[in-house]
Amino acid sequence: MDTNYNYVHISGAATAQKICPQPCCVRRIVIGTPIGAGTVTVLDGSNTVSVITVPATAANPITVELSCNVNSLIVTTTGSGIDVTVIYK
Repeated sequence: MDTNYNYVHISGAATAQKICPQPCCVRRIVIGTPIGAGTVTVLDGSNTVSVITVPATAANPITVELSCNVNSLIVTTTGSGIDVTVIYK
């Protein structure tokens, strides 16, 4: 089992949170406290990799597997009550 992953916790709305400024692998996004209409946007520099829109009826937690390589990992979240953990290597 590969266990050499890092994580960053984001609580609430965050604009352009630079997670990893060098090449890395985004493993998964865990939304621990989903809120209706909250979003998590995963960027590779200025290019969008994924936009996750949380439905109002979501159960806790939501896990999105990405397993993709990026050159510079940036995450933006919307919604004052959203709680997100980004797992990367």
